[in-house]
Amino acid sequence: MHDASMLAELIRANQPCVALTGAGVSTESGIPDFRSAGGIWSSYDPYEVGSIDAFRRDPASASSRSA
Repeated sequence: MHDASMLAELIRANQPCVALTGAGVSTESGIPDFRSAGGIWSSYDPYEVGSIDAFRRDPASASSRSA
């Protein structure tokens, strides 16, 4: 069986399926990355929103942010 066919069959047979990818895939799809000029960190301070202390202060805010 061809590798792509085998992969497709594995995905079909094992739902739900999650793929973890790098920033290049999301950027190509129009999803903002973190570090580019228009990325997420240009709108938010990573030390403020990306720390455990910030999460403990306001856990709801951590799950509601979007770029």
